[in-house]
Amino acid sequence: MTTTFASRHPGAVEWAQEQGLLGEGSRIVADYDPETVQPGQIVIGTLPAQLAARFCERGGRYQHLTLDLSPELRGKELDAASMRACNARLEEFFIQRASVMPAGSRKLTHLCIVSDQSLQNLLPTRVAGMVPDRCVLLVSAEMKRKGAKMRLRHALAQSGLKQIDLVDDVAEWSLVADRSDPSAPQTDRPRR
Repeated sequence: MTTTFASRHPGAVEWAQEQGLLGEGSRIVADYDPETVQPGQIVIGTLPAQLAARFCERGGRYQHLTLDLSPELRGKELDAASMRACNARLEEFFIQRASVMPAGSRKLTHLCIVSDQSLQNLLPTRVAGMVPDRCVLLVSAEMKRKGAKMRLRHALAQSGLKQIDLVDDVAEWSLVADRSDPSAPQTDRPRR
């Protein structure tokens, strides 16, 4: 597998050659397209995180050329000797991309299946950092008839939730299936 050294800095290329990092078949490029990386291929450089993440997503290995730079050396061209003095080394990074939402833009919806037992629907609304912006109550005809919908809605409102939406007449489904109906879901329930 080839090693690609992606750098536009002559001192970095000189340092890599002195370190024996660029063997036969290695490539030196100023710019590198992450879409060309093959699984297992090593890419060495000082690349932006989004490019390094793409290398990792495609199965490549990214080794970052790390230096301990003082503030006065940042942004300056360094030769191989200066790089050695700055403790130049390779560090392999496994970078995974994740989306980050700006603070305050997160909207959390709490989905509740209304039942005779409301506690499991109320507890998550009390967890710091998880208080929902909206609750959606899924209500079967039976839970509506028993008044469970109104009890839960009232308890959620008392918790400070302002947006509570109802979806009435949700179909009933039971884990205890009618075994005479071949289309019904089957369960293995112990007999008494």
